[in-house]
Amino acid sequence: MTKIALRAIVFAVLLPTLTAADEYYIARYATAVVPHRVQTMPLTPGTYIKICHSGNGIIPKGTLLAKINAEDLALAEEEMRHQQRKNNINAEEALLKLRRQKEELEFIMAQPNERRKFMEARFNTQADRRALDLLNEQIALQEEATRIANTKLQKSFDKEKASHEIKMPFDGKVQFHITPPANKEEHFLATQSGLLLSAVDDSHLFMAISPEESSVVNIPAEKLQLKLVDNSGNGIKAEWHHRKIENKGRSEKLIYYFEIGEADKEKAWSLMGANLVAELHYKPAEGENLQNVHKAELAAEAGNTTYETWAELVAALRPGFEILFIGETHICLRKID
Repeated sequence: MTKIALRAIVFAVLLPTLTAADEYYIARYATAVVPHRVQTMPLTPGTYIKICHSGNGIIPKGTLLAKINAEDLALAEEEMRHQQRKNNINAEEALLKLRRQKEELEFIMAQPNERRKFMEARFNTQADRRALDLLNEQIALQEEATRIANTKLQKSFDKEKASHEIKMPFDGKVQFHITPPANKEEHFLATQSGLLLSAVDDSHLFMAISPEESSVVNIPAEKLQLKLVDNSGNGIKAEWHHRKIENKGRSEKLIYYFEIGEADKEKAWSLMGANLVAELHYKPAEGENLQNVHKAELAAEAGNTTYETWAELVAALRPGFEILFIGETHICLRKID
């Protein structure tokens, strides 16, 4: 028996076979806590801001969060109401004349034939059903024109109002990026650009990574788990959820999303926006025959064996096994059926 073969037997005995209860560390990745949805609201220099909500708790969709240049909005509303009243007065004057004409026409039409002809000649009018229908149509058109004019004014104001009010776009939480004034009624002046607040839908929270190694990408994704461990040894676990291609600058990247459980949501929320590093782990299936081989040990075992790739070395030193994936410090081998 050669020394290489003997070493292979010794390492096969010493290296543990993972069970379903084990988790295999793959590598560390830069990550961040990512909400299901997020919408940011910019801060524009020269605008006056009034914060209208404390930002605490779950905030329903449509809740008013802040007002922008509220005094300008109040003036715009006053101008709209003034123009609507003016439209109504002008319409009432026109309708009053038309309704009087209608009353006169109806009065003439109600007279006996000879008297009706006399009054038609005197007032130079035609008192018949067609003339009455035309007056009714004029009255209806005047009323409709006034309604349309006032509706257009209201819609124009509502559009302007929407640009002055920041409302919650969906049920969720809010993060303010400025320190609100102690006096809730105070309007403060924005002096520089930036973000006013972020509306966050945290019904689902994820940790996202971008694995680039082909051996990791080829792992069945449902067997992956992401862990964020703090100094106390506790941390956040996130299970595989989905992946998608995203534009990052001038290139596209494959992004893996791992969903954070309900028990860790509050802890994860406090880490929103932070640059984090998480550990990617593999969860083997029940009865899966794996060997967890340290790269340094495998290289030392190689001795004088020449190889260009880990696959070549594994084929020489671990016959009957194939590489499942190559991690940061270890290579995971799977027994070939």
